Amino acid sequence: KLPKLKETFLSGLHFLIPIFVLIYLLVYLRLTASYSIFYATISLVSVNFLYKVITSRKNKLKKKKVKRNGFLIAASFTMMSFIIGFYAFQQTFLTNTQQIAAQEELKEIFTNESPVEEIYERKFNLNLDFSNDENEAGLFPEIREILNLRSNATKEVEDVSVFGFLEIPEINLEQYVVIGTSEAELQLGPGYYLGTEIPGSGGNVGIAGHRTTHGAPFGDLHLVNVGDAINLTFAGNKYQYIIDQIHVVPARGGEYLLYNNGVDRLTLTTCHPRYSGKERLVVSGILKKIQSSA
Repeated sequence: KLPKLKETFLSGLHFLIPIFVLIYLLVYLRLTASYSIFYATISLVSVNFLYKVITSRKNKLKKKKVKRNGFLIAASFTMMSFIIGFYAFQQTFLTNTQQIAAQEELKEIFTNESPVEEIYERKFNLNLDFSNDENEAGLFPEIREILNLRSNATKEVEDVSVFGFLEIPEINLEQYVVIGTSEAELQLGPGYYLGTEIPGSGGNVGIAGHRTTHGAPFGDLHLVNVGDAINLTFAGNKYQYIIDQIHVVPARGGEYLLYNNGVDRLTLTTCHPRYSGKERLVVSGILKKIQSSA
């Protein structure tokens, strides 16, 4: 005998609460996927526990039944803890290890040859509207990329090109920058915004990077100060920029900070605050000097 649809629906109505919590955290607060899943799981277990307690009291279940419910709740906690623990391990330790290995490989293929030809070819394919898969949300990576919902998209090191070598001595940052800011490219290291200019061209050079997972290359970017130096090795030259601007802007609408204003500068962007994609931390510096890296 099939159960009645209405009764079945109403008996499981409380499970909608964790779903709404997950949607709220992902879409409205724009927390990362790992944190959203963590809190949604806690709400799931809590709601299920309260539901069991209320129904057990309401129906005056026998002691044996209550014990069985307690066992189910404990089993649920154990399973959810395992899932959360594994996901957190994967998002931190494993992605960090993979990014470090990728940086070592990028170091091997980095040369002083100029990648300008490839950059302009890919710029042409973008049609300068920043609307394709290379950069789906304009100058800032799309929320789906920030939330890592397209994790199936991966690239090997041999499939990417190195833009340059980025250094910020004040925070001990040394990273090889790849060309492009797709999710797959940012998993290997900071990425060069194809919609921006190249060093020494009289415009704004834009670079994006992760702040938490995938090696967190920009994890300490909030520690820099106005006056600190940023060095970028590109096409055989070392460009030194001095930080003169630090901004926190909305994830949408802050693209103007990457526009070309006729001044040679370098602009770095990353998620803000930590573990959230709601805003962007933007650090920008003006070109101070150029010297040969040979």
